Amino acid sequence: MATTPFTISECLAFGWRTFKSRPWFFAGTIVVYAIAQIIIAGIQESLGFPGFLLSIIISTLFYIGFVTLYLKAHDAPATVNLNSLWNPKPFWNYLGVSILVGLIVIVGLILLIVPGIILGIMFSLAGYLTIEKGLNPIAAMKESARLTRGHRVKLFLLGLSIVGLTILAMIPLFLGLFIMAPIAMLAGIHAYRALLNAPTVSPAAS
Repeated sequence: MATTPFTISECLAFGWRTFKSRPWFFAGTIVVYAIAQIIIAGIQESLGFPGFLLSIIISTLFYIGFVTLYLKAHDAPATVNLNSLWNPKPFWNYLGVSILVGLIVIVGLILLIVPGIILGIMFSLAGYLTIEKGLNPIAAMKESARLTRGHRVKLFLLGLSIVGLTILAMIPLFLGLFIMAPIAMLAGIHAYRALLNAPTVSPAAS
């Protein structure tokens, strides 16, 4: 089995340190995200089916921008700004991989849940790869499967840790989410960055 290129504590610590470097900026990104979701929900509700289609387009574009911003924040937290939210180029690849991975995970969840969890972890990096590397959906899924091979248990435990901390952050009137949400994004991206530089393991590893 390959040496794990990251630890859960390391990822969470990185997220916390980076958040502390610009707390108001990172908390502000969550405010922007929340406002965007309210606007998108309003569009969907007021325009019916056309609004539903428009909301998918807008929400996809916004999430791509949100991930782009946090990818840049991981590498250069002192200089990243809200201009990074506009990144329409990966739209079709990201939409395609979201649909494909979503369908595969749903089928896996129907098959006794566990296969869906495994598939979700296997393809968890595909979105990052379409946004940052410009890979098409199939290539991104194959690369995500390769990068996560041998590290899926650790990724699962990282996800559980983030979920647990996020639930705790919701207790004080949801205010903790303005801290925990950026930390969670940065921790996940830190794991992704580590796996990009991880040695390839044999196909027999899981």
